[in-house]
Amino acid sequence: MKMTKKMIKVWAGIFMLLAGIFVGNMGAVQASITEDVEAIWKRIEKLPTQAEETISPVVVRPGEQASVLKTYTFGGEMSVFSAPIYLGSSPEVFLKVAVQGFSGNIFAKVGEAMVQSSNGEFFVTCRQSGGNEQKLLILKNAADSGKNYTISVTLYRYEVTPPGKVSLKAGEWAKGYKEGNGEYLYKIKAPSDGVIEIEPGTDVNRSSGGALVKTMLLNSKCQAVSDESYSNEDDRAKYCVRKGTWYIKVTDSGLFQFRYRFTKMKTSKNVKQSKAVSVKRGKTVKGILAAGEGEKNGRWYKIVLPKTKKVTVSTKVSVGDINDYSVYIYKKGSSKPVSAVTAPIRFGGSVKHSMSKKCSLEKGTYYMKVFKRNDYKKSSVQYSIKWK
Repeated sequence: MKMTKKMIKVWAGIFMLLAGIFVGNMGAVQASITEDVEAIWKRIEKLPTQAEETISPVVVRPGEQASVLKTYTFGGEMSVFSAPIYLGSSPEVFLKVAVQGFSGNIFAKVGEAMVQSSNGEFFVTCRQSGGNEQKLLILKNAADSGKNYTISVTLYRYEVTPPGKVSLKAGEWAKGYKEGNGEYLYKIKAPSDGVIEIEPGTDVNRSSGGALVKTMLLNSKCQAVSDESYSNEDDRAKYCVRKGTWYIKVTDSGLFQFRYRFTKMKTSKNVKQSKAVSVKRGKTVKGILAAGEGEKNGRWYKIVLPKTKKVTVSTKVSVGDINDYSVYIYKKGSSKPVSAVTAPIRFGGSVKHSMSKKCSLEKGTYYMKVFKRNDYKKSSVQYSIKWK
């Protein structure tokens, strides 16, 4: 791992200051600005070191998270703080380190990872690939010679569930570690039509970008009915579903955790024109177009015009995008639409959640079909529609 010339100069300057303060008769120990960081650390480890006992994770059951906090006084005459980190059986553990009493930047090393922090706090991920035991090293700034640092180390650990099919209830946390070809499939029961919302867990390994998880929805036969979806703190994946059995498949790599919330939605069985739901002028009706549904799964509504007039049909989405679906208007007895409400062509810009169409309709009975085209089968739509 290489650093910029500017960073190497900083490291070299710190090392030479430390050498002048701590080394004494080790005058032969020097650092060149052309040396890489690994070489500099090897020489720094020869300086007076405060060695601590191993930090070990506490025992947790599968699917649980646990943490242990250790606080140390980093002695004023010491130059390097050293504490071994034991990973246990976890594929990853996470360290949150806070240092008080420092001047300038903090320089640290955990395993092969090298860290610089300007606010006295940093996070590090430790993986088994680096060994079952790794060492946390913190370098004291030469300007703080004789001062004490207070170092707080919090170690987070998960005992993850193994890959396979696992039943999951709403609100219950799912936690695992995905690598290779192992599949995590979480079986859920939708008690009615509704919306499944994915909430990612808050992990210290996501400290820089917030919580994140990537999932997709499968039907009861474990066939994908959605594309991969990212869920973060501000934008969560939402899947519209019919009553029945579904699976949430985790497609992330590494550690993950999430839970889901189910929101029931009352829907009509208006899947045929003959079962169309009557809608009065100005009344808003709502529905969903579930993941995996196409044109034949559209929803039908009926309007009656006592006289010829201009009608405006408006529709909005609370889940999905207006590009995902269309509204076609048919006159009774005709198989060809007389008008259509479709999303305008959009080149970039923000996502729009509503659209409308004004059309002149003669006296009579009309049907509105709300549907997704077959090439949008894997999208989810929760819509509302009205006419006036």
